[in-house]
Amino acid sequence: MRPSAILHCSIGAVNADRQSFRFCPAVPPARVATGSRRRRGGAYNHGMHIVAIAWLYVTVLMALTESNVVAGILTLLFYGILPVALLLWLFGGPGRRRRAARKAAEATPAAAGDAADPPQ
Repeated sequence: MRPSAILHCSIGAVNADRQSFRFCPAVPPARVATGSRRRRGGAYNHGMHIVAIAWLYVTVLMALTESNVVAGILTLLFYGILPVALLLWLFGGPGRRRRAARKAAEATPAAAGDAADPPQ
C-alpha cells in the first residue's frame, strides 16, 4: 500500500467529522486505528505517581536554588509536598471507594438469593 493512500484517508477522516479509518477502503483491516484504549475496571493509574515524582523532583531543585534554608523549606512544602499530597488524595478517591466497597461486599453474608430457605 502506498503511504499517500494512508495520508489521503487520514486527511479524509479528519475532514469528515473525525470518523475513524474503518471507512477508508485503502487501509487494510489489520491497520485500522482502534481509537482510545479502554482501561479495565480494576486497573490502577500508575502514571499519576510518575507525574507526582517528577513534580517533586522539580520542586526539590527549586528549593535547592533558594537563597536561604527557610525559603527552601517553604518552597518545598508549599510548591511540592502539600499540592502533591492534595492531588494524590483527590485523584485516589475512586480507588479508595472501590476498595471500601469490595471489603464491604466480602464482609457481608451471602446475598439474599443465595441464602438458605427459611423453615416452614
